[in-house]
Amino acid sequence: MKQSVASCERSAKWDNVKFMLIVLVVIGHFLSGWAGSSPTANKIFLWIYTFHMPLFLFVAGLFSKSSINRGRLRGEKVFLYLFLYVILAAFTYLLKLFYGRKAEPEFLGTYHVQWYMFVMAAFLVLMYGLRHRSMGMVLFFGIVLSCFAGYETAIGNGLCLSKMISFFPFFAAGYYIDPQKLQARLQRRAVKGIAVAILVGFTLFIWFQTSWYERHFQPLLVLSTPGVYRKLPWPEAGALYRLVWYALVSLVSLALLALVPSRKLPVSKIGQRTLSIYFWHVPLQMIFTQSGLAAFLQKSVPVPHTLLLLGISVALTFFLSLPIFSKPFTWLMSRPQREIPGEKSAG
Repeated sequence: MKQSVASCERSAKWDNVKFMLIVLVVIGHFLSGWAGSSPTANKIFLWIYTFHMPLFLFVAGLFSKSSINRGRLRGEKVFLYLFLYVILAAFTYLLKLFYGRKAEPEFLGTYHVQWYMFVMAAFLVLMYGLRHRSMGMVLFFGIVLSCFAGYETAIGNGLCLSKMISFFPFFAAGYYIDPQKLQARLQRRAVKGIAVAILVGFTLFIWFQTSWYERHFQPLLVLSTPGVYRKLPWPEAGALYRLVWYALVSLVSLALLALVPSRKLPVSKIGQRTLSIYFWHVPLQMIFTQSGLAAFLQKSVPVPHTLLLLGISVALTFFLSLPIFSKPFTWLMSRPQREIPGEKSAG
């Protein structure tokens, strides 16, 4: 009975983490177009973008084992991500055309938020191929490749390579780490005290040294251009910047994980629906921005626009967590499983 309760709490822990992350994802995307006009929004944007997608992919890696650690890769997961990527790419293209914006098909890579779907499909296949390699070797070569990739101008949004290479070490680390053991280590009181100090220090630094942080690290946070190191103050030191960024993201992410409650909360259920929330918020955020509704609300609503965007983002996250929005994904995942051939499992 105790074991069952502990297992439930561990599951709730990661559902709570995923709830926190999907809220931050939606907030970050709604603030992205306003950050350049509001110092407060810019601080929040930089704070979120430092860690939200690396941590999102780390957690995805933690729970990718059931799709990878068998004789054959679960093809339906790979195909689902690719299918969602194509649908979102089509949405993006059509919405831009509808609102009279310059539009180009982006089915072979993009900087828009649907990149996550493409990268997840690639990570599942890549990690399946590397599953017998040691954690140390995969992380070492993944980080080295990422450090040097920033110098290469051919690595950009095509096939989402810039984000794929930069974020792969986080997904791989998640794949190799046991979530139960990680949670047990993060539960220690001393760890939680250190976590509070890290988050307070990081938040204060972002708040009072925004310009310095933005100048030195924003190119690594958004990864929107090829040869990303060219945008840094010292491009030749780009690999060092990347290593510092990896260390910073790791510290902040672990601090957040340590402080997220392990018990089941009213919002824990929402953490089980992050894929559908991520999918649906993409076209809705584009409509909100490109239809002129964001600009209209900025002029018409007597509330600070940053605060208004925060409220809309949180409300939209809860709205999109309704079961009706996740039903198409449940249906897709219930289709007969397709497996990508590989060696037979020993079991």
